[in-house]
Amino acid sequence: MSEPDPVAASLDNLVTAVQEIDALAHEAAERAERLRAQREQGQSYREILSDEERPPVDLVSEMTDALIDAGGKFQRAQARALYEEGATMDEIAELFRVSRQRVSKLLARARQSDEGFGRGSGGA
Repeated sequence: MSEPDPVAASLDNLVTAVQEIDALAHEAAERAERLRAQREQGQSYREILSDEERPPVDLVSEMTDALIDAGGKFQRAQARALYEEGATMDEIAELFRVSRQRVSKLLARARQSDEGFGRGSGGA
């Protein structure tokens, strides 16, 4: 049986994160509309926000954090796979439209976290 593909696994993780973000975005939009309506009814921001179980900005922060985390894992997995297939750091940098130094950092972080790699694969 073949070994699991870390890039595919990180892509699955990214898709799940985007789906969760979509649900959070709908919740944030509903809360924003509710906040606007409460404000138009004359409530103060203090009243409105003290009634919220979770401030709307928390939803935005959660969405941002989830996307950065999942996107970073996916990018590191892709960089590592390309490197192990023989692509140079310069080639990866061109594909990702980043600097060679950024690719070096991506590969170092991928090795540190061992995101599904490192089972006897050597790299270029």
